[in-house]
Amino acid sequence: KRTVYNHFSSKQALFDAIAVRLVEHARHGSDLPYDPAAAVEAQLGRIAAQVLDLFTSPAFASLARVTLVELIRSPELGRQTHELFRRSQTGLAHWLEAAEADGRLSVGDPVWAADQFLGLIKSFALWPQLLGGQPPPDAATRDRIIRTTVAMFLGAYPPRAA
Repeated sequence: KRTVYNHFSSKQALFDAIAVRLVEHARHGSDLPYDPAAAVEAQLGRIAAQVLDLFTSPAFASLARVTLVELIRSPELGRQTHELFRRSQTGLAHWLEAAEADGRLSVGDPVWAADQFLGLIKSFALWPQLLGGQPPPDAATRDRIIRTTVAMFLGAYPPRAA
């Protein structure tokens, strides 16, 4: 404990540093640029795979566990952290905006749609591991998570009608 506080002035400062690190991981997980020449389904599959890699990485899981304990203790901190994470999803939201501007999706609210896309992945590749002690998904399950997430998302947000 003493060594930790040599680096951080308080428990809050330590938590803030952990939250920033999680946000950096999350931001990296949704940073693929939109490519108008590539199939939207393939691009969403790559994004889903990258996010899945993030959520199942041991470093992310460890940080998320520490963060989750503090969020349960402090509802205000939970609200602040939730907003911080939503803002970190801007890469995916910008990707969705670009796909919509190109007529390839019809999302309306890209932040909402990004939350839904990530939520589909989290329900199988984050929460069972954090809360249920489950192992990360195997290769077949990962493929199923990616395929069904992309299919459901495209079903909800099809291209604009011409």
